[in-house]
Amino acid sequence: MRGTLLVRSKLTIAQLASVVRAEVKQADPAAQIERMSTLETAVNTMISRERLIAFLSTAFAGLAAVLAAIGLYGLMAYNMSRRTSEIGIRIALGARPSDIRRLALRESLSLIAAGVAVGAPAALAAGGLVRGLLNGMNPADPWVLSGGALLLLLVALLAGWLPASRAARVDPNSALRRG
Repeated sequence: MRGTLLVRSKLTIAQLASVVRAEVKQADPAAQIERMSTLETAVNTMISRERLIAFLSTAFAGLAAVLAAIGLYGLMAYNMSRRTSEIGIRIALGARPSDIRRLALRESLSLIAAGVAVGAPAALAAGGLVRGLLNGMNPADPWVLSGGALLLLLVALLAGWLPASRAARVDPNSALRRG
């Protein structure tokens, strides 16, 4: 017969082991104690799989955010390089660097807004698939969804800032000669 015995004590596991073995031996001489561990160790062993899944999910989410930032940066850099003559004309007509930066960042944010508009319903639909892994959490939690959208907004601002600031420094004379 197998069983589990839980003992609450202020003693260390080494001190408690001899006491518990003696008490169990006195109650049933045929009983054997195979292993002893603290409750913390037992709980950590039970939830190690969930912790691994949480760690891997976080790592892959971070990797996805970095890849999204790199992709958005590349797209924005390419788009701004194609529009060099337009930006040169805008600067020649009196546009300030902040206006050019705002134009480029608005374009970057519109891409992210489209992504969030498509991704949020997809995340809600996929939430049912992972409901079993979310102990005590709702996959349609508005705080989590808005936090994810805010994170993507920050990634978009970061990825769009460098091409936007580079576009704001375009020399109108060379841009108009090239175009």
